[in-house]
Amino acid sequence: MDMVAVRAKAGKATVYRRWSSKGDMVLDAVAQMKREQVDLSNLPDTGSLRGDMLALFKPSTVEESERKLRALAGLSALLAQDASLSGAASNAIVEPWVEANRAVLRAAIARGEIAADAPVETMATIIPSLAAYRSLIERKPFDRAFLVEMIDHVLLPALSIGNVATTLSRLKNPKITG
Repeated sequence: MDMVAVRAKAGKATVYRRWSSKGDMVLDAVAQMKREQVDLSNLPDTGSLRGDMLALFKPSTVEESERKLRALAGLSALLAQDASLSGAASNAIVEPWVEANRAVLRAAIARGEIAADAPVETMATIIPSLAAYRSLIERKPFDRAFLVEMIDHVLLPALSIGNVATTLSRLKNPKITG
């Protein structure tokens, strides 16, 4: 908290008025970072579930990825010390992406791309949960290659959108049928 006060050129009391603890400050910082990544008012509509899921991903610069990993590492350390923060951490890290995925999945249902009884709530949590695990536990970046692997080999097959090879072939070459 001292370092934050110095960097902000503010008094320590000012910092504590905004955040009552280091945990609150880190959670707020991570939540802000996630809000910047997910714009729920402007979700993609590419015409396909796969396209929409990929369009949600906004690549980061190397510096930004490193900054995010440092923030998540700090959060991971806090969670190890205080398990009571886990609900707030989940709301800050996972929930914005779950909400976006939920909307994208509902759009796919509306287009008739996936079954109306698809388990939207479960499917909406898969990629954000795996991304949080990858970032917090494995301390690896959530990159496009990882996202493509999760969409093509976990999400789409779980939603019974054909087998992976056929689905990928169709998406890459729409003239192929079958």
